[in-house]
Amino acid sequence: MHTFFKPTVAALLAMGSAMLESVTPMFILTGGFVFADTVTAYRLQRRLARAGKLDPEKAKFSSSRFGRVFITLARIFALLMLTAMADYLVLAPLGIPAMKIVAGAVCFWQAISLLENEASQNDAPWASHARHFLVDKAKRYLRED
Repeated sequence: MHTFFKPTVAALLAMGSAMLESVTPMFILTGGFVFADTVTAYRLQRRLARAGKLDPEKAKFSSSRFGRVFITLARIFALLMLTAMADYLVLAPLGIPAMKIVAGAVCFWQAISLLENEASQNDAPWASHARHFLVDKAKRYLRED
């Protein structure tokens, strides 16, 4: 039993280490976008509070809302790990870089959210043009929940 267990665990740990090595740069990139989106959401709340449209207490830093950042990061990490395994086990012979495609999609999703946050409740000329194409996220914070 010992001759089977030790090499099996070593092989699984080596595979997990290889997956982490390939996922880490993508996770750092996507995590940077998630944190940038978090900062722009906070900036939007502060703009709404300064304009008198949002209770200043709701514009303060909240641990429960910040906790959602870690849930998002965990989901992204799990998705990247799964696509790294799919790349390694299934897609490598086909030459399809699924993990890079997924990381690119996450970055695009976060970039759009970032632009929505920055364009909302902003007097800059670029923001008024952007609001023609982007959702106004100020309405999300102004809803009565």
